[in-house]
Amino acid sequence: MTFRRDGTKQRSMQSRESLRCRREDRRAVVFAGQRTLTTEVSNAFGCSSASVNRWKSACFTTAEPPKTRRDEPNRLVQFLQKIGPNGSWLVNPYWKCYHSCVYCVAHNQGNTRVWSAPQTVLSTLRRQLRDVPLEESLLLGACADPYPPIEEHLGLTRTILLELRRQKRPLDYVGTKSGLICRDIDVLRDFGAQCSIHISLCSLDDRMLRRLEPGAPAAADRLDAMQRLSQAGLTVVYDCIPWTPTMSDAEAAWAARPPGVRMLFSKLDVKHVLDPSVLKRNYTQKEIDRLYAQAHRRFGDRELVEWEQ
Repeated sequence: MTFRRDGTKQRSMQSRESLRCRREDRRAVVFAGQRTLTTEVSNAFGCSSASVNRWKSACFTTAEPPKTRRDEPNRLVQFLQKIGPNGSWLVNPYWKCYHSCVYCVAHNQGNTRVWSAPQTVLSTLRRQLRDVPLEESLLLGACADPYPPIEEHLGLTRTILLELRRQKRPLDYVGTKSGLICRDIDVLRDFGAQCSIHISLCSLDDRMLRRLEPGAPAAADRLDAMQRLSQAGLTVVYDCIPWTPTMSDAEAAWAARPPGVRMLFSKLDVKHVLDPSVLKRNYTQKEIDRLYAQAHRRFGDRELVEWEQ
């Protein structure tokens, strides 16, 4: 290290060359790791290297920070987190939800992101589960859908389900809008009747759904998933959530409900609506409360149906 006339430090040519070499070595390690990851995932899931590179660029954000606020991680959402001092534990395989629901209470919308590479998810889960008592229940998909399209190739949610089953952990809830959950029927069966599968569908009109949930599957796909899961002997709940004026029809939903599937209604909370224009008019919460109560009275009390207040 040498000094300039003004007394400031100046790196010697040798030290600058050494620093440059260390930077190049780090880049080489990163590139080698990326090539290894591409090969491992490609072999594991039977997809091409090009496909793996596409999801890597879409899912991993370790190279540089997110560019937009929409893609920033929600600090309230973690891979494994507890709700309240006596609550359940949430497992979130992904920390962004691709549905882009305008009413999302978790404020966790955006391009799907993974917490870590597929080969490290299992070790991360095992490490964090050490702090979770065996008798405490777990919920999957409460903050972000655990079955985004990329799950078909990555299998992160299935890996987590298999590990929970191996450890004999109680799984009480799985929430999704995707029919991909039917892939894991064989694993979900082993959690017993205490595990309820919630598939949300707030409207049967696909045009309305595209306004409220631009990235979510069509209504028919979700109803088909409910039927397949119910026929497999699983506890299935049709979440008509959020019940939204002019968009949610309780009688139509009841008629479309597959046999044996429970129903749950819960009203819209306007303070979570990101774009009120999609509702056709600006409702106050008082108006929604009144219209929701009217819909409940018209529908009445029926078996397998619950209306949350």
